[in-house]
Amino acid sequence: MLHSFSLSTRFWSRIRLTILAIVFSLLISLAACREKAPEVTITATTPTPEVIITAWTAEVIGELINVDGCIRIRDRESDVNYAIVWTPDVSATIEGDEVRIISGIVRGNTSELVLRFGDIVRVSGGETTHPDEQLLQNLPPNCQGPYWVIGFEIDTIQTTEVP
Repeated sequence: MLHSFSLSTRFWSRIRLTILAIVFSLLISLAACREKAPEVTITATTPTPEVIITAWTAEVIGELINVDGCIRIRDRESDVNYAIVWTPDVSATIEGDEVRIISGIVRGNTSELVLRFGDIVRVSGGETTHPDEQLLQNLPPNCQGPYWVIGFEIDTIQTTEVP
């Protein structure tokens, strides 16, 4: 009987010890859960618009013309005249009979070229019927297609005589 009494005491001692271990673990877990997590403030930012440089690889050779303030190139082979669409990397201003072109604006290596209306020029880029709205913002409202999106190369083939 003494043997069974000591077995039963050990059994109940182990159960009590197990219960205490479980209660202690729960108290530690509760204490850990009660700690306040640091507050994180998230502020909404407006993403910086990405500028993508258009670099089409076709070319057109033709006469540089001005139609009511719209700079165009008349293709010598097809007799089509394209409204030139200037990408963010290139700007053009009309100064009398000349066009002042600044390229490399976005690329960071600017160069300037002055052409005259009537010059025969070679222009890289590509034809499109529907340029991106952002590109159309740089054109006069009366500048209708077809359009030639300017590339990186603009060369004079033949210059116009200055009167």
